[in-house]
Amino acid sequence: MTVTTSKRVMASLTKNRVKQEEEGYLRQPDASLIRAIIANVRARRARTSLKLVQRRGDHTDLNSAKELALEGAKKLGPDEIPTTVDLKWRISGASLSAMTQKLAYQEIRDRKLKSVKPRSSTTTNLEIVSEGVKDAFGVDVTEAEIWKSIRSKHVSSTCAQFLWKTMHNLHMVGNRWLREGMPEEYQDRAICAICDNVESMDHILFRCEAPGQAEIWNELKVIWETTGLPWKQPDWGTALGAGCAVIKSETGVRKKPMEALWTILWTESVHLIWKLRCERVIHRDGEVHDKLAVKNAWYAAIDRRLTLNRRTAVLAKCKHDLKQGDVEAIWAPTIQGYRDLPEGWVGNGGVLVGIKRGQG
Repeated sequence: MTVTTSKRVMASLTKNRVKQEEEGYLRQPDASLIRAIIANVRARRARTSLKLVQRRGDHTDLNSAKELALEGAKKLGPDEIPTTVDLKWRISGASLSAMTQKLAYQEIRDRKLKSVKPRSSTTTNLEIVSEGVKDAFGVDVTEAEIWKSIRSKHVSSTCAQFLWKTMHNLHMVGNRWLREGMPEEYQDRAICAICDNVESMDHILFRCEAPGQAEIWNELKVIWETTGLPWKQPDWGTALGAGCAVIKSETGVRKKPMEALWTILWTESVHLIWKLRCERVIHRDGEVHDKLAVKNAWYAAIDRRLTLNRRTAVLAKCKHDLKQGDVEAIWAPTIQGYRDLPEGWVGNGGVLVGIKRGQG
C-alpha cells in the first residue's frame, strides 16, 4: 500500500486522472512527475492501493518520508528525479475534445516565457520587492505571487501597467536619456533638477525632494491611521508589492477588506507620484507643483477610485466581481461621515461620498 498526505496527488492519481490526461497535464505544475508515477503504476503487474493519511499521523512510511525530506534539505543541491516514461506507457499531447482556447493560450504563453531569458534588472527588482514584503508583513512571496498580485482585481489597469513596467525597468528614467542617439535637449532629463542626482525609480518614488512623493505618502499615512492598523514605511515592498500585503487581527485572522484597501491606496499613490513627476519634468519644463495641489490631486485620485468601485459593484455578475457589500467593507474606515450614510449608499448614485481629509 502506498500512502500520501496530499489530497491533490491522490486526486491526480484517481478521480482526476482521466481528465488530466485528456488535457495533456497542461494545468499541472508537476506534470512530468505525475506522468512518471502513473506510468509506473500501469507497468506494475500487481494491484496498487493508495491511502490518504493525516499529515501528523503516526505512520511508518510517513515518518520515513519526513526523515528523507530532512536529509534532502541538508544537501547542497537537489537530487535528479527520474521522470522518463517508457514509450509503451507514454501519453503525450492533449485531446482536442478537452482543449479550450484559454488552456491553449496559457500553454503558448508559458512556452514563450520559458524561451525568454530573464532580465537581470527584473530579477533584482523582484528580489527587492520580495524582501520588502517579508520585512513589512512577515511573509515570504514568490516571483509568481508578485506577478499575480499585479493582476489583482484591486489594482486598476493603469496601475497594473505601471507596476509591470517598473518591475521590468522599462520606464524612461536616469541613464536611459543618455543613450546613444538621444537628442541633446532630452539628456537633461537624466538628472533630477531638484536633487541634482541621476534619477532612478527608487529616487522618484521614495527620495526625491520635489513636491510630490513626500506629500502623497504623508496623506496616505493620515488616511491609513484612521483604520487603527499599523503604518508601514513606503518602500518597494509596501508600495510596489502592495498586492501581497497580509494584514491580520490580534487573533491571527486575515483581514481581507483591509488588505484590499491597502492594495488600492498604495498602488494608486505610487502611480500618482510617477504621473506628477512626468508632468513636472516633461510638461512643466521642471516647474515644481504646489504642495496643496499635490494633496488635492491625491484626494481626487482616491475619490475617483472609490466612485469606480461603487459603479462596478452595481454591475457585478460573476462570483469574482466586487459586490456592494465588499465595497462597503473595504472603504468604510476612510469615508467621511460613514455612519450617517443611508443604507444602500454604494449603489445609490445620488449619494455623494468622499474620503476623509487630513489637516493642512
